[in-house]
Amino acid sequence: MIYLDYQATTPLAPEAAAAMRPWAEAHYANPHSPSRAGREAAAAIEVARDQLIGAIGLQGGSLAFTSGATEAINWALKGTAEKTSAGRNRIVAIATEHAAVLDTLDWLATRGFDIVRVGVGPDGLADMAELEQKADPHTLLVAAMLVNNEIGVIQPIAEIARIAHTAGAAMLCDAVQGLGRVPIPEGPDLIAVSSHKIHGPKGVGALWMRKDAEPAPLLHGGGQEQGMRSGTLSPALCVGFGAAAKLAVERGEADAEHIERLWRIALEGLGPQWTINGSVDAR
Repeated sequence: MIYLDYQATTPLAPEAAAAMRPWAEAHYANPHSPSRAGREAAAAIEVARDQLIGAIGLQGGSLAFTSGATEAINWALKGTAEKTSAGRNRIVAIATEHAAVLDTLDWLATRGFDIVRVGVGPDGLADMAELEQKADPHTLLVAAMLVNNEIGVIQPIAEIARIAHTAGAAMLCDAVQGLGRVPIPEGPDLIAVSSHKIHGPKGVGALWMRKDAEPAPLLHGGGQEQGMRSGTLSPALCVGFGAAAKLAVERGEADAEHIERLWRIALEGLGPQWTINGSVDAR
């Protein structure tokens, strides 16, 4: 079998597997325990946290590990909605967002939130004029994914964040398909990422939060993750995610050159009878 569906998932990198192995086999202490072994596990998680923050590449924020990007997105949307101020009940999202965003917004609509979906053009890019019109003073949050999970189109995240902030709203970026592939622009207040899209293990993701934009907790029962997210962390999964993030940074430039070469070969081979689904350049 030749596996090509890397937008669905990626194989586990040998480096990530090697980093995980001690924490899956020999070092099994609870990282939230005050024991020596627990503190060692907690320290390994902090190294992984720093590696992931480094891969995201933005300043002025913190990061909490989650069970995956779906949880991170749910937490960002529902937790921000929980902290809403009077008069701000609108959430604006690009119509082509991932189901983790759109389904959560459908649920928030049943709780009285005004959900607005902004359309995209034939190139898959958001209608920026419509977005600027819909992001009004009642808007609490604007959600836009960096790289579309179906057609690979790259949205102008920095400009979308500017529009959100001009309206007094926060901005959530689903960067699942972007992490390790393209730079994450300045601007978002909340960023959701996933491990298994960058050759890390499944079952772990993270939410990056700009200071003062942290959502209200979604899970309660111990507050293990910085007092904001309850549940015992898996050192093995976190360490694997960190190792994959470190690898993505180290190989990012070479990977980008390789993909660009493959893209040029593909374009040359397609010929005039083929149509590219989405923007040819912003992808």
